[in-house]
Amino acid sequence: MKRKTSSPGPRYSALIQLLRTAEELWNASRVFFARWDLSPSQFNLLNVLSDFPAGCTQSDLSRQLIMHRSNVTGLVDRLEERRLVTRKENATDRRAWLVVLTPAARNRAG
Repeated sequence: MKRKTSSPGPRYSALIQLLRTAEELWNASRVFFARWDLSPSQFNLLNVLSDFPAGCTQSDLSRQLIMHRSNVTGLVDRLEERRLVTRKENATDRRAWLVVLTPAARNRAG
């Protein structure tokens, strides 16, 4: 039996336009955040942490950022190298670390 092929339809066109728009926004945000030498993802992570002065676990960050934990680990590593975040022991769960903003990051947001 031969399957009937049809054009993708208007929803497909709308999806493609949405994806193109999202890519344009992402590229524009890269240019915008470059003035602070941050990627959009790094900015988002710092922004989330600003709402958690006591810190946040990397698992919680991954849920907040809708991002895989391994990607959060890389972001935290790079921000820690730049002394914008630090990891500290979690008193309630010894298996997890809390990620907190450093004074340098708080001053940057000033």
